[in-house]
Amino acid sequence: MEINMEMNMDYDPDCFSFGALCKEEGLDYSEFLAAFNKAYYHTQYAIDSAKAGYNSK
Repeated sequence: MEINMEMNMDYDPDCFSFGALCKEEGLDYSEFLAAFNKAYYHTQYAIDSAKAGYNSK
């Protein structure tokens, strides 16, 4: 598995990778959000990082 790490240092690497992995595994956006809500503490920083990973190329 290769994750495009185009992220900048403004994102949490774990959350960014989680989002990218969800996209790679074919989860749609609502499935991704549900998985994120179960796996991570809800801070705006974590949410933004995961969304950036999910939306990365």
